[in-house]
Amino acid sequence: MLAGVVVPPPEGLTPEGFRAILLLSGAVTLWVTQPIDLAATALLGMALIPVLGILPAKDSFALFGNQAVFFVLGVFVLAAVLMKTGLATRAALSLLSRFDSSPARLANAVLLMSVLGCGLLVSHAVAAILFPILLEVCRALGLVHGKSAYARRLLLSMAWGTIVGSNLTFLSSVRVGLALGLLAEHDAKVGGGEGISFLFWLAGSVVPVGVMTLLVMAVLSRAHRGERLEMGPAVDLLRRRVEDLGPMKRDEFVALASLVAMLVGMVAFGPTYGFGTIAVLAAGVNFVGGSVSFEATEKYVSWGIILLFGGAVAMASALERTGGVEWIVEMVVPSGRVHPLVLVGVIAYLCIVLTEFASNSAVIAALLPVCMVVADRLGLPARAMVFATVIPAGLAFMLPTGTPAMAMVHSSGYLRSRDSALPGLVLVHLAWVVVMLVAWLWWPVIGLR
Repeated sequence: MLAGVVVPPPEGLTPEGFRAILLLSGAVTLWVTQPIDLAATALLGMALIPVLGILPAKDSFALFGNQAVFFVLGVFVLAAVLMKTGLATRAALSLLSRFDSSPARLANAVLLMSVLGCGLLVSHAVAAILFPILLEVCRALGLVHGKSAYARRLLLSMAWGTIVGSNLTFLSSVRVGLALGLLAEHDAKVGGGEGISFLFWLAGSVVPVGVMTLLVMAVLSRAHRGERLEMGPAVDLLRRRVEDLGPMKRDEFVALASLVAMLVGMVAFGPTYGFGTIAVLAAGVNFVGGSVSFEATEKYVSWGIILLFGGAVAMASALERTGGVEWIVEMVVPSGRVHPLVLVGVIAYLCIVLTEFASNSAVIAALLPVCMVVADRLGLPARAMVFATVIPAGLAFMLPTGTPAMAMVHSSGYLRSRDSALPGLVLVHLAWVVVMLVAWLWWPVIGLR
């Protein structure tokens, strides 16, 4: 990175652009190798933007204030409220207790609940809610660590369900917010741009999410066929846990009302007031109503992810503002001619593979700015590249390092690495095929062309 200060830039690239490329490349390398914390790397990278003379300090730190950062903060706070008040746990237990009559029925219910739950809560939170419940079920059924195929199926249903569901809505993952922030920066620079509404994202994501849910269900039923089990202990456990919760409390009603208000606000007023404004207001309703205190929610909020997110936005935006992205595109696609489906195929495969080893936010920060400029040259809408990067970057099924949910289930002692690696490898390639088919057949139908 420091070499950019003394080494002259390549021909056609400004010194500031050269340093921005080196800075983001260095950050991505650290995000992959992780010698230091991901959030610390992002903060250091943001601080180095003015030190290296890439942008003035006021511009560098202003990028951290991107509305998308506060959208992610609001989503995390609301998820924390739903967890703290117990509403999320109540919903999970109530639904699971209705589908516990057979092992396959319960496993499929966990998968569907994980996918659909991500439509309302960030996927990390859905995993955090379901994981301890599933561990209790495994213990109640007497499932043996490292030997029970049903334990593997149950836990992977949750992990892979949240991975698939993390693509469903704006509330499902932080990488959607990151991509929206980068898209807004790009559209502001080039002028114009249609943006992406809450409902438009849902229209583009619902088909790949639905198809991948069915594929995950099929792969799990073959790869981890459960042993014969007596479901009585699990049934008793879930029913007892529901009864212990008692009737809904005032705080839970306030939390539910704020969630509904956020969804309605994003659909009706998102383009007008900004998704960050609506998310923060909806989360703030709970503090004004006294349902929870801010201190009570702090431990549930992934502050490191928010810092990573803000730093990634700053470095990626600096790369685009200094002309570094255009130079990279000129080197990679000098003629500006490539078939759109070929472009989507290459991008999707890169995102899927890289996300197995690095934070998906880092993958989006590194690839999306370049992809949007390529789209401009091909006459494609920049927002098409948001779908082509964000959805594949949310399909890491193989390794414990892919997502927090995968790390959770592998820490349980019921799974070995090969239990997810081999069937996950199949799912990764099926996911790539699904993305390609959706890009070819479905996205043009909704106007993404």
